[in-house]
Amino acid sequence: MKNQIKKSICIEISRQILIITISFMFLLLFSGSTSPLTHFYGYDSSFFILVGNGIKNGLLPYRDFFDMKGPYLFIIEWIGQLLYDGRTGAFIVQLVNMIITLNLITKIIRLTTTNSKLTTSFIKEIVVIGCCLFIMTFTFEFGNLTEEFSLPPLLLSLYLVLKNIQLNKIDKNYKHQPYCALIYGACFGYLVLIRLTNAAFIGAIVLTILINLIINKQYNNIIQCAFAFICGLLISFIPIFLYGIITHTLTDMLYQMFIFGIFYSTDKSILTKLLELFTTQWKLILLTVTPVFITLSCKDYRNRVTLTFAISSFIVTLIAIAL
Repeated sequence: MKNQIKKSICIEISRQILIITISFMFLLLFSGSTSPLTHFYGYDSSFFILVGNGIKNGLLPYRDFFDMKGPYLFIIEWIGQLLYDGRTGAFIVQLVNMIITLNLITKIIRLTTTNSKLTTSFIKEIVVIGCCLFIMTFTFEFGNLTEEFSLPPLLLSLYLVLKNIQLNKIDKNYKHQPYCALIYGACFGYLVLIRLTNAAFIGAIVLTILINLIINKQYNNIIQCAFAFICGLLISFIPIFLYGIITHTLTDMLYQMFIFGIFYSTDKSILTKLLELFTTQWKLILLTVTPVFITLSCKDYRNRVTLTFAISSFIVTLIAIAL
């Protein structure tokens, strides 16, 4: 028993050292806008760093600069500039964010390797992390962008819903835990206040849960989860709204994030954007539809929740990409 505990501790320490090393090396090579190996400031990244520095020096978001990104992104950039000026400060918060991201990926992997040996599970985690980072290299775009900082809340929500799906396979009458809905709501609100479309995947999670609970006639559970989700939203929204009221920037904030954002994204119809997406970004489409193929090939389609989640994720993500 003691040897088993020692082995678990050693593997966990090794895992964390490896995750930190992988995170650092990945950002060093692919975060061109903040990496110590380059002198490039990026495009959006350079503005975000400038905003973080401006807030540190007393400027107010949405009053002293114009941008459609949400306040939580600027808070992250501000924290980076408090730690260290310029690109290095942004690199530090990116590193912390990447470490959290990779740890959440390992937690998700462990849901499917509960009966595996510790060493086998560890190797599987490294392989999957490698695959995830390989995919990320195509979308990273020099780093320090909203998508990167959206990964932890998205992966936390994914972990919780997959855990609930597993429990649902064991017990068909299993009720979705309201505390999970609270976290979904908080994550959704946080993502909306970074960039609206980044929250789309949580919409797929909520849709999957709702369909499953309706089919199982768990109406009380729907009410509980809906209430918890709204409470989670308020947890994310209230501090920002209070800040906007106190600084007299709330109206400007809402206009720049939502009204301007809508006008900005309606230069073409959604149908036109979808057609362009299928012709120019077919690799991205193939990537988003992959979970559906995997679900069907693994014969997991017999589990209604899993198939619903795979299909709803594809549809909602596709619409978000088109927007």
